[in-house]
Amino acid sequence: MNPSQEEKTTQEDAIFHSLSQIISDQTTADLLIFNSANAGIATTYPLVIDVKGSDILEHVKINAIGPVLLFQAVLPLLSNSKNPNPRFIAISSIAGSIGDMGKSIVPNSAYGPSKATLNYLLMKMHYEHENITVVPIHPGYVFFCMLCLFVWEEGMLIEK
Repeated sequence: MNPSQEEKTTQEDAIFHSLSQIISDQTTADLLIFNSANAGIATTYPLVIDVKGSDILEHVKINAIGPVLLFQAVLPLLSNSKNPNPRFIAISSIAGSIGDMGKSIVPNSAYGPSKATLNYLLMKMHYEHENITVVPIHPGYVFFCMLCLFVWEEGMLIEK
């Protein structure tokens, strides 16, 4: 194992351990809604020709791997639910939709792939744990910091 793999494993273990500590006094959960707008990132909006691999990796690490670690930490709680249909719901983004890509005016070549990865992983979770409903939800465009950054950088005006 090279040092970079070791470091990544250590970081993931630390995140998983922290999540486990936070939920250690819980024994069950019926519903978990993960809002990646609070924990996620969208720091750059390049075209594919301009995107840096490091930017894509940074976005995937936070926007896709973070929710996977959260799911791994809460899976025992969801599995212990007395509810016949426990749910793990992630607030995702239309930026991760391959089918709707042509409708977007935002060049999301770092953020979009991270959300596409998240959406894929959420669906895999759903099929791997059939007793738990796992779905991504796009609530529509919400005026928040990530959107403000894009609007500011692109010189766009959003009217109410």
